[in-house]
Amino acid sequence: MSIEPTASPSSRSGTSALLAAGLIAAIAWLIQLAWFGAAVQLTGPVVFDATLYHGPTVDTFAEQLPTPDLTDYQAASAPGHHLALAAAKRWLGLDGPFLRALSGQTTVMLAMLVVWWLTRRVGVAWAIAGGLALLGSNYLMPQLILTLPEGSAWLLVAALVLLAVGSNRSSWRAIAAVAALTTLLVFVRQSHLWAAAIAWILAWLGPRPPRAPEKPEDPDAFASADIDPRTGLLAVLPAHWSWDWSVRLPRTALAIAATLPAFAVVAWLFTLWNGPVPPEFQAHTRSAIPGISTHDGLNPASAAHLLAVAGVALPLLMTPVFQRLMTNRSIRERALRIGLLGLIVGLALAIVTPSSFDKEAGRWTGAWALAKVGPVIADRSLLHSGLTVLGATMFALGFACLRSRDALILLGVLAAFTASVTVNSQAWTRYVEPMVLLLGLVIAALAARGVPARWTLAGPLLFAAGSGTQAVFALSGG
Repeated sequence: MSIEPTASPSSRSGTSALLAAGLIAAIAWLIQLAWFGAAVQLTGPVVFDATLYHGPTVDTFAEQLPTPDLTDYQAASAPGHHLALAAAKRWLGLDGPFLRALSGQTTVMLAMLVVWWLTRRVGVAWAIAGGLALLGSNYLMPQLILTLPEGSAWLLVAALVLLAVGSNRSSWRAIAAVAALTTLLVFVRQSHLWAAAIAWILAWLGPRPPRAPEKPEDPDAFASADIDPRTGLLAVLPAHWSWDWSVRLPRTALAIAATLPAFAVVAWLFTLWNGPVPPEFQAHTRSAIPGISTHDGLNPASAAHLLAVAGVALPLLMTPVFQRLMTNRSIRERALRIGLLGLIVGLALAIVTPSSFDKEAGRWTGAWALAKVGPVIADRSLLHSGLTVLGATMFALGFACLRSRDALILLGVLAAFTASVTVNSQAWTRYVEPMVLLLGLVIAALAARGVPARWTLAGPLLFAAGSGTQAVFALSGG
C-alpha cells in the first residue's frame, strides 16, 4: 500500500476548514466546561501566577477604569489583555469562572485559527490532531481556564506566522498587516517585539518568483526557481537569490519604518516603568519566589532549552516530514546535508551552554526536570544536551522539506524568537513550548504537500494524550 501524500481538494476546501475549526472550538469549550464543573482545587505555577499577579491586576484596572494607572501594577506583561478583561468585569459584570472563560476564548481562537490553516493543507483529520496537540500543551491548556494573557499573545503570534508563510508575494499589504499585528502584540506581551523581524524578512525576500511546472513523474520535486541543487549544505537558499542591495535595502527600510509603532509602544512602556516590567511585579517576585530576584539579564541556556523542548515534541508533531523523507529521494539527499548542519549547531549549543538543573541560574521548572535524569558532566546534562541536538536536527530536517521561501521565513522566525527568549534570566519552558508546537505544526503541514498518510496521525495524537494528561495532573495537583 502506497504511503505517498495524496492531494484532496475537497478535504482542504474552505467549508471543511471552517467545520474543522468549529469542531476544535467545541472540544476546547468542552475542556473548559469540564474544568469549571469539576470540584477540583487548581494548583501549580500557572495558578500561582493567575492568583498572585494577573487576577489582581485585572481587579485593579477594573476599579480604576476608565482611567487605569499603567505606571505600576502586579503583572509582568503589557496591559492589553488585562485591560480587556477589566472592561468586561467593570461594564459587563463578569467575574469568577465567567471572566476566566472569557479570557480563555483567545486560546480557543488560537486553536481554531491553526486548525483552519492546517485543514486547507493537510486535511481535516491531521488538522484536528494538530489542534488537540495545541490544546493538550502544558502551557496552553491552563490558558483556557485562568486569567492569563499568554493565550492572547500566542493567538497574535500564530496569526503573524501563518500570514508570513501564506504571503506568496510579500505585498505591502501583507507587510503592513504584520506591522499592525506586531504593534497590537507588544501591547499584550512586550517580550514579543521580535515579531517585527517578520515584516523585515518579508520585505527583504521580496515577491515569490513564478514557479516552473513540476514534472508529472515527480510531483514532489522542487522547481528550479525554488531550489538550487548546487548549493550543498546551503541547499535551502533559493536559486534566484541575489544581493541586489539597491532593491532589497529600500524595501526593507520601509518595512522597518512600518514596525516603528511597535517599538514606540515598548519604549513607552519602558519609560512608564523605568525598566522592562512594572516595579511592583519585581517586588512581588522577590518576595513570593525565594531565590528569584529578577527577570533581567541574559540567559543563553534558553536557546539550548528551546531546542531541547523541540527534541521532545517535534519527533511526534512532524511525522509528515518523516513521510516525505521516506518517499522522496531528492529531498532525502538534501535533508542529509541540512540535517548534518542542524546537528552541528545543536551540538555546539549543547557543548557551550550549561544544562544542569540550577534554580539560581534560571534553569528550573518545566522540562528542566529532564536535566535531573541521568549523568551530568561539567554542568552539562547528557539527556538535556542530547535533546538539544535532536531538536536542532529535527528543525533542520523539516526545513529541508520546505520550499526555500517558507524555510527562510520560518528560520528567521525561529532565530528572532530564540534571540528574544535569551533576554531573560529565567529560561522557563513556558516561554518556548507554544512556539515550538506552532512551528512544528506549520513545518509539518508545509512539508506534507497534501494529505499525509494515516499513520502520521499517531504522532500528534500521542503528544496530545501525553501532554494533556500531564497538564491535567499538574493543574489538579495529582
